[in-house]
Amino acid sequence: MTPADSARLLASMNAGRLVILCGAGLSMAPPSSLPSAWKVAGMCFDEYQLTIDPLIDPALRDDLEALAEHFVDLNTLKPVFIEHLVPWQEFERPPNRGHAAVADFLITKTVVAGLSSNYDKLIERCAWDYGADFRGSLDGVQATVASHKHAPLLKFHGCSHIDRGSTVWAPLNCTI
Repeated sequence: MTPADSARLLASMNAGRLVILCGAGLSMAPPSSLPSAWKVAGMCFDEYQLTIDPLIDPALRDDLEALAEHFVDLNTLKPVFIEHLVPWQEFERPPNRGHAAVADFLITKTVVAGLSSNYDKLIERCAWDYGADFRGSLDGVQATVASHKHAPLLKFHGCSHIDRGSTVWAPLNCTI
């Protein structure tokens, strides 16, 4: 980061107009080392192909969104894909320094809000470890309720902690 970038970042923080946007890359760093979306898609696809449908279209293997849409079309997104195929144990790993930094910024209201496509609970886990009464949110109402305690964390792909059944496909439920 250049000195000019640092100055602009600090000016945005001081002006109260900085928003954090984070995605899977945040959770892929050690020690979390969570799998990427294409890796999760592959794991789900392989399990489904092995145990349920050996004729599933191979083009779906590395595309989590297309794979989720396939299960929506079959009306089995929640009972088969989310509850049976998603390897939830892969998301139970320790948070990393990036999660800690985001949690710190949200708790101290150094940022206006955090927007995350991650459905893991690693940012929240860091906030809880700090002793904060912290809640992520899935919509604008939940974000507003928590905003008096900390800057809101809006999880637009869902949250494994708040509503596991709506993860991956949360945009159907998301209202901001």
